[in-house]
Amino acid sequence: MDYGNGLVKSLSTLGEYDIPISEIPMSSSSFVPNTHVKTVQFSPTYGNTSAGELSIHEASSSSCFLTTAISQLQIWNVEQPSLPLMRNNPSELPLTTASWSPTHPHSLIACGGEDKAINIIDIRVPPSTSEEQQQSVWRTENAHDRSIRDVQFNPFIPYWLASAGI
Repeated sequence: MDYGNGLVKSLSTLGEYDIPISEIPMSSSSFVPNTHVKTVQFSPTYGNTSAGELSIHEASSSSCFLTTAISQLQIWNVEQPSLPLMRNNPSELPLTTASWSPTHPHSLIACGGEDKAINIIDIRVPPSTSEEQQQSVWRTENAHDRSIRDVQFNPFIPYWLASAGI
């Protein structure tokens, strides 16, 4: 890529972040889920520090991104593409969106999907099951009449959310 100032930059792949289909829960028979990633978002403070062997909430501020596929939210470390650092299944139905909090990037993630609920997940909360699933610290049922397509934290006012449905 030439930016017009004589500097040429190239793009490269850092890694492939893949979860085998056998590891993704398929819990509902009322729909045929696809395994396409619906959301991908870097942590708001991506790149500020070295990740190394940090805990999940420390690493999330430096080299992590989140994805949603089927009913699962995953947090990945860019430097370790073999397995996600965290997996969470806030619903049995597919997730369609997730978003880091810009004012609490070390801990809070909002997500929503086909179940019409909005969940706030705090990655500092210890796992609640043997599958290392984090608990939702806040959940609202039926936030919309239909599926939730997007949810975003307000970048200026902590704890304010906006959501969009179809």
